[in-house]
Formats: sequence, C-alpha cells, structure tokens
Amino acid sequence: MSPFQKVRAVSEAQTILGVEMDATDREIHAAWKKLAFKLHPDRGAPDSSALAQVNAAYTLLKNRAKSLATRHDETKTANAPTAPRPVRPRTVRPSMPVRIAQIDHATRAACAALVAKEPQGHGHVAIRLERTGRKLVYIVETALAEGVNRVAMPVVDFGDGRKAGPNAIAFRSSKAGPGTLELPDSVRENMFPGATSVLFRFAL
Repeated sequence: MSPFQKVRAVSEAQTILGVEMDATDREIHAAWKKLAFKLHPDRGAPDSSALAQVNAAYTLLKNRAKSLATRHDETKTANAPTAPRPVRPRTVRPSMPVRIAQIDHATRAACAALVAKEPQGHGHVAIRLERTGRKLVYIVETALAEGVNRVAMPVVDFGDGRKAGPNAIAFRSSKAGPGTLELPDSVRENMFPGATSVLFRFAL
C-alpha cells in the first residue's frame, strides 16, 4: 500500500466511525462500540457488511493509534536528557613525607677527596639529602662558580634501597652564586637507578 493509499484508508475509516483525525484510542473504541452494537445482527441489522466495514475501520485506526503512540514514546526517550554521570569523589593521595638526612662526616670526607682528585674546576660537597619518595634533593653549602663545577655526593640506589659509594658529576655554569641544577634524564638513569628526579641546590 502506497503512502497515499494509507492516508486515504485512514480517512475513510475515520469517516465510517465518525471520529476526528486526532481522536484518541478511547474515542475510537467508544465510536466502534456504539456502531457495532447498532449494526449487530442480533439487533436486527439487515446486512452484516456494514458491521464488517466498522470492524475493519476500527482495526485500522486502533493499530495506527498504537503505532503513533510507540513512535512518540521512542522519540521522547531518544530526546530525553541523559542522566549526568555520578561524580566520583576525588581521591586525595596523602602527601609524601620529606625525609631529611645529614650526610655524615666520613662520607663528606670521601666526597671531598673525590672532587680533589680533579684540580680543574670548582669542587663542591653535598652536606644534606632530602628525599620525597623517589625524588632526591642534595643541599650544597657552597655557591656555584662560573665555568666548570664538580660536586660529589653519596648515591642512593633505589634498586636495593641502600646508599652506594660517593660519586661526582661535572657541569658548566654560566653564572656564579646561588642556584640549582637538575640532572638530565640520561645522567639520572645511569647514576641514580629508580629515582624520578635529582636536584642540587647550591648556597640556597
């Protein structure tokens, strides 16, 4: 059945039942019941074809009303605003405590001896180590010198959690005075396995 034929059939069914185009399911049922009662053979109707037309019209309009109601519900559901996602409480991780350890005199003497082996440049020795998780900060009393600087410190190996022997690094500074130095990843991964960052503070 083409769309035109469907529209025509619906219009004829509405005419047969005597209902408006926007009739509700209840109004369609009431109109059908009234006509079916009137045209029933038991009521003395001469011809059963009229009742058949009424029943066919009722079936058509009833099915159409159900289809429209289903389509309306689907559209309503599709256009309904989605419920907002529940907001999960933010998990606040406890801050890592800072562990401060003074470097003992024997270790500092070993570090001083290490930098003294290289006469070129300015030598430094770390006096304190601050650890926050896997982040290391070495405190150095002396200030940076312009040019080559060498600093010695006890190395922490996170592989076994123990202090390794003292080691030294050399770098060049373009200025003199207080400052900081963060080890590049390549140097840090080689000298401090497992550490996420290694920072030196000079005269700060």
